[in-house]
Amino acid sequence: DGMEGRGDVEAHYSGTRETPILSLTSQMTLTRTLRNTLFNYSVHTNLQLTEQKLTLSAVIGDKARLEAELSAQPDAWEVKKFTFSTGKKSGKLTGGGKFPKNDEGPIDIQIHGSDIALQDLPFFNDQFPDILGKVKTDIQVNGTRKDPKATILFSSPEVKIKDLDPQPLDGALTWKPDELIFDKLNYGDIFSVLGSLGRNPDSHLDLKIQSQEAPIRIISEIGIWKNP
Repeated sequence: DGMEGRGDVEAHYSGTRETPILSLTSQMTLTRTLRNTLFNYSVHTNLQLTEQKLTLSAVIGDKARLEAELSAQPDAWEVKKFTFSTGKKSGKLTGGGKFPKNDEGPIDIQIHGSDIALQDLPFFNDQFPDILGKVKTDIQVNGTRKDPKATILFSSPEVKIKDLDPQPLDGALTWKPDELIFDKLNYGDIFSVLGSLGRNPDSHLDLKIQSQEAPIRIISEIGIWKNP
């Protein structure tokens, strides 16, 4: 289900030679095919960069919005503000931290969210239309620019998958550029996932999935298995 797209970008320089200001505006249209259906997404982005500050805002689709504000420090950009909201009656993600200016400097970014409705997340609902519920999440991004790593924790008292009764969800993932590690993923007592998935064609795979009294029909019909 590869994502494709095209867009228009407009750049504007202003300010003075000593204190230049760069403003970028872009309008992108992304497309992807899922279950033999074409989905379209629009992404409108505004970015403004000065010597001491970077501000970014993006609107995904009709309502989802991302906003960030970074302040320049000697060796890093300090993330003063980061918010992401679906624009619906759902929670939002907020965060902050530091992002290095050089490849070897440490990344230290934390993002937190509660009452995030899975069905309201851009891209997710089209990929997994049969998964409904609200989750709490904590994301820690560290490592370096050359070797970044993210730890993602998420949980919910109840998530509904297709015709199954709602079950608690508890997960912990580790993301690396070339690997996704399932430290744990438990959906009630119905199924659990442990192991890792390499992201390159020749990567090592080591994934263990256990299920108990889970209808095969429902498992096979979850969105990810419907992709052509």
